Amino acid sequence: MVEAIKKMLVKRKGLGDPDFEKHVEDVVNDMLSDDTATDLKGQIDDDKASDPWSHLKRLRLLRDHGTSHLCVVGRHRGAVSMTTSINGLFGALFRSCKTGIILNNQMDDFNIPTDISNPTIPSASANYIEPFKRPLSSMMPTIFLKDQELEGVIGGSGGPRIIPTTIQVLLNYFIHQLDPGSSVFSPRLYHR
Repeated sequence: MVEAIKKMLVKRKGLGDPDFEKHVEDVVNDMLSDDTATDLKGQIDDDKASDPWSHLKRLRLLRDHGTSHLCVVGRHRGAVSMTTSINGLFGALFRSCKTGIILNNQMDDFNIPTDISNPTIPSASANYIEPFKRPLSSMMPTIFLKDQELEGVIGGSGGPRIIPTTIQVLLNYFIHQLDPGSSVFSPRLYHR
């Protein structure tokens, strides 16, 4: 699972605002295709981890935090899974005098072509900053059904750990048949 997530994080570099990046739909379709899954599965060795530099060379390290997630299920089984973020501790460190709302610093979620903090790791051009463009941000709000009935609601916070955490909780529940609490509180694996 950790190896599969490492491979998909590399593919994530092709994602960006679909209103600006016309290839994003192709990237998403590729990420969801059976051929891609088969290809990535063939690249994974169950006996050892891949060379970490093989994917880090293509992946600008994700710095992401300041996220909250809320799951709600109503008495009639209506459900909401909502992720929101100000992107950092107290966002942009500015508060609106009129509303009291703390402003986010989502601009930091864009990649910058001239980022020289780590010249060996190229940034993702699909996520370069442009006027009116939405930056790429980590989230995975999920509602899942079984036989057209609500089975559960999940999501998370934690920046680059949101997606692997959500996947592992779902695997614990559906594959390992743990109860919801045990699914959430079981130990998890991450690659860093």
